Amino acid sequence: MATKQKILIVDDDNNIAELISLYLTKECYDTKIVNDGEAALVSYEHYNPNLILLDLMLPGIDGYQVCREIRTRSNVPIIMLSAKGEIFDKVLGLELGADDYIMKPFDSKELVARVKAVLRRFQPAKQDMTASVEIKCVEYPGLIVNLSNYSVTYDGHQVDMPPKELELLYFLASSPNQVFTREQLLDHIWGYEYIGDTRTVDVHVKRLREKIKDKPVNKKKIFIKVGVSALCGIVFAVTASIVFCILVPHFPEKDDNEQIMGTENEAYLEPIQQDSQNTQDGTEDTQTVIPQTLTLDDYQSIQNELYKTGASASRSIVGITSVVDSTDIFNNSYETEGQGVGVIIKDNGKQLLILTEKNIVDGADKLSVTFANDIVVDAVAVKYDSNTGIAIVSVDKSLIDESTMAAVSIAKIGNSNIMSRGALVIALETNYSIMTGCITSTSNTVSAQDNNFSVFTTDIVSSELQSGILINTSGDVIGLVLKGFNAADVSNTLTAVAISDIEPIIDMLEEGNNIPYIGILGTTVTEKIANRYNIPKGVYIKEVTMDSPAFQAGLQNGDVITELNNTKVTSIENYHTELLSLKPDETYDVTVKRKGSNGYTELTCQVKISVMD
Repeated sequence: MATKQKILIVDDDNNIAELISLYLTKECYDTKIVNDGEAALVSYEHYNPNLILLDLMLPGIDGYQVCREIRTRSNVPIIMLSAKGEIFDKVLGLELGADDYIMKPFDSKELVARVKAVLRRFQPAKQDMTASVEIKCVEYPGLIVNLSNYSVTYDGHQVDMPPKELELLYFLASSPNQVFTREQLLDHIWGYEYIGDTRTVDVHVKRLREKIKDKPVNKKKIFIKVGVSALCGIVFAVTASIVFCILVPHFPEKDDNEQIMGTENEAYLEPIQQDSQNTQDGTEDTQTVIPQTLTLDDYQSIQNELYKTGASASRSIVGITSVVDSTDIFNNSYETEGQGVGVIIKDNGKQLLILTEKNIVDGADKLSVTFANDIVVDAVAVKYDSNTGIAIVSVDKSLIDESTMAAVSIAKIGNSNIMSRGALVIALETNYSIMTGCITSTSNTVSAQDNNFSVFTTDIVSSELQSGILINTSGDVIGLVLKGFNAADVSNTLTAVAISDIEPIIDMLEEGNNIPYIGILGTTVTEKIANRYNIPKGVYIKEVTMDSPAFQAGLQNGDVITELNNTKVTSIENYHTELLSLKPDETYDVTVKRKGSNGYTELTCQVKISVMD
């Protein structure tokens, strides 16, 4: 029986996605639906589709970014779906690596035909027929789990297992160092149609542990291995000492004025070969610095230092409790509590200012803060920004005793722009938990009103319900863990918004100022795009928000903003910087270039700056 080709459908409108899935299923394709960009990237890795139908306007990471990210990994066919019919959008999508572009609304027959056509063009190299049958087998020292013939070999002996136990063991063995909930295991092993108690997972895991137990320790073998290792260490040490004594006279003395430069959180030092220099006898002397090999003790020491840094920084973490007063249908009063986390970012002499999330403080009748020493103090909301979802809360220092002030610390805002992939980071979340890991991606962005924000992806296991901060190895805050920027399908992976991107907004909120708002989703027209496609440089408007100041001023999708308040606009970043300098309720000039039948025409619109609700 032929294997069905798999198609990943990425669309935030689930009704459209379900309809597409229905048509493709009738054509004997296997389909999977996701509703946002981050979920698409995760599903791509696990689902391994033969083709991707990708909507452009997605929550979180947009379709352009998803396409760009996938193209760095694979040549899987991508068909973009969008209601945007501007030439710029089509050209940009195809330039980023899409194989086709379909405008909404579309005919179902045309969609199916285009899918078939793209799949015909993309024919992977034919493999040997003998290797076409995939053998599903996972091997560990002393353990072999073969799903092809449903057999388990442990310590050289066959172990009898029911099918579900074997499938569960195979799935867990195929996903090392990953954490799964009961619900996830039920979906993978028993299927979505399973109706029963989730505790069946516990029962099966218990049976697996009974059948596959840890091997007894062979003390004799361990003693021999330790003895051999110690002997090798002694021989190595003696040899190294002799070599060192011979080579020391040839090592040049270090110049006191020499500067050693490096990036933060370097995991290793690459060999550095100095330029050949003529010595006194006329020969060339070349030196190579060999990187030092880290031992298990070194790694443990590094881990201990990371936790020490996290424990020190956690003194700036506070718990925030919001209380909303309500009445029921019988006019009886009751209170509803909400919980969140915040970080102390400033001491202005009279107050401690705390950065938190808007959804915690919005609509609250009472606020309180719990410090690191478990002391609870009343707090008040200062200001919040609906666009980013961040807020500032203040606590009067007259309410804080000396012991509490001694127990807390003020977080230092770091520079997130210098963070790179692979950098060591520490996450501080709710309940003062400390988790360590690495940044796995710095290239992701999330589209927001009037700006785009960089998002760090890490390998730290987390939940979409968590919030907190991300710090570097110096204890500086480099990212905010915000619930609004986490997708459901990547709920087990911690993501954080780069702190440098939102630091200007934080500064304004600290002062109690409103954040100016125009209401566009835009992207930078780079010089390369401008020259190749004859598009003016500036900020290309992908979408104008309904009833926003931009909408009321007559700005349109496809316009390119070239000036804001008579200041030249070259990127979405400097557009946002200029916007933050403007005052709400004031009117300013916005110069755009609009494409017509005779090319681009320059227009000036009067935009009354507002504040996002």
